[in-house]
Amino acid sequence: MEQKNNTGMIAMIIGIVAIVISIFGNTFAGNNGVLAIILVLVALVGGIVAIVMGVKARKDSNANQGMGTAGLVTGIIATVFAGISVICVACVACAAVGVANLASDSSALDQLSSALNDLSSSLN
Repeated sequence: MEQKNNTGMIAMIIGIVAIVISIFGNTFAGNNGVLAIILVLVALVGGIVAIVMGVKARKDSNANQGMGTAGLVTGIIATVFAGISVICVACVACAAVGVANLASDSSALDQLSSALNDLSSSLN
């Protein structure tokens, strides 16, 4: 009986770990934003590695092709989740910079307050 190589299984494990990190990375990081960004990027890289290894395992006749398919699928899912997380982190960072700029400019803060008062009075 011929021994199959473990490329597909390794791809599947990397893909599953990358999915878990991409979903729960913020929870693992706590309040540390830099660690959250690093974990999301690790998940993104892990997803890409799982995709590459999954494709390689599916093409290799000496590999478990079912595990290769599972590695490919988990890698795609991890990459999508991590990509969404990267976009969300970028949006939050841009919003934080905007709020910081707004807070440092008192005239803009007064204009915002005036606009909110006008909106409130027009709704009543």
